[in-house]
Amino acid sequence: MRTPFVQRRKWSWRASCGLILLLLGMFFFWAYSGVLWHSLTGLPFLIALLWVFRPPSLLLRALHAVALVVIGLVGCIFLGQWLRYYVVQVYHVPTSSMERTILPGDRVLVYKTGHHQGRSSFFAQHASGVLTGVQRGDVVAFFRSDTLQDALETSGKPYIKRCVALPGDEIQLAGSVLYVNGLAELPPTQAIYRFQFEFADSATMFAVGASLPFPVHYAPSRPMFGCYISQARADSLGRDVRVQSYYRSFNRHSAPAEVFPHSERFAWNTNIFGPLRVPAHGDSILLTPDRATLYHSVMLEEGHQVEIRGDSVLVDGSPESYYVFAGDYYFMMGDNRMNSRDSRIFGFVPRDHIIGVVPVVLYSVSRDHSGAGSGFRWNRIFRSVR
Repeated sequence: MRTPFVQRRKWSWRASCGLILLLLGMFFFWAYSGVLWHSLTGLPFLIALLWVFRPPSLLLRALHAVALVVIGLVGCIFLGQWLRYYVVQVYHVPTSSMERTILPGDRVLVYKTGHHQGRSSFFAQHASGVLTGVQRGDVVAFFRSDTLQDALETSGKPYIKRCVALPGDEIQLAGSVLYVNGLAELPPTQAIYRFQFEFADSATMFAVGASLPFPVHYAPSRPMFGCYISQARADSLGRDVRVQSYYRSFNRHSAPAEVFPHSERFAWNTNIFGPLRVPAHGDSILLTPDRATLYHSVMLEEGHQVEIRGDSVLVDGSPESYYVFAGDYYFMMGDNRMNSRDSRIFGFVPRDHIIGVVPVVLYSVSRDHSGAGSGFRWNRIFRSVR
């Protein structure tokens, strides 16, 4: 007996809802990843959808199929691009500055905060109330001040670092220890430092170095090697009876001209830095030549020309004694503290240059030094970023 039309229609509606959701999910994934071939994974669901909603005649079936394909593609692409621009996006991480929290080859998901100036003002005003704002310790995606316009025009890659100081905080680095508002901050457990290990003789040094799963750099004249590892891994290796001693070493080659604020007035490097207050909206500072040097890039960012003449500071051609900041700024650092180009180099990050926070690694593909693919990292699928 033929199934009544009403029953068959009821079953078709439920099945179709599930198939449509699955199809939309496949096309959303394509829109996030930007890889066209990912959309091909939705073809089986599209075929199943055509079978469930099959019209009686061949001509109607063909028209129905064309309509579904066009509507599905156009609708999913537009919805996916809207979400990608305003809510969430996937970025590829090519560098090791956040190692071991984020590895080269990771594809990370970025939740957008509504602060980025490249989006509409209406959504920017409402999204920041819905999505979580940037907090100290968050891993953040952002554009630098001097690369923002180029990035907006060319879809350039953002920086991904950890936010270590918020607007109004005072930071200082002493011997690579970070102090925020006078209190020493515990580094992330994955933070990378440079360590030196000393041995009794060269044979022992080479034997230990060859057994390690990470690269080491041998000293040419002494039985010791250096490597970039976390504190926990250094402590574990230091317990080896063949190691005579080990200690954390520092990069001392960075000249003041290479480190923010790029002036001989401040003899800072990437390990000895500050104290420095992070500007906050409404903050007022007394304009001295030293402070004008520290915040010169901020005042330029806010549209003012700054000139130092002797003991006087000219803002837009007029001598000024005080300056009031118009925006909020953040200080970012990489977890690979010894090999990271971050706010110690390029300075503060304005609020509207922040894209969003990074909560998770979606997936990861490792690559060797030649650039050839060397494997999919299965243990990093949907790995939480802390």
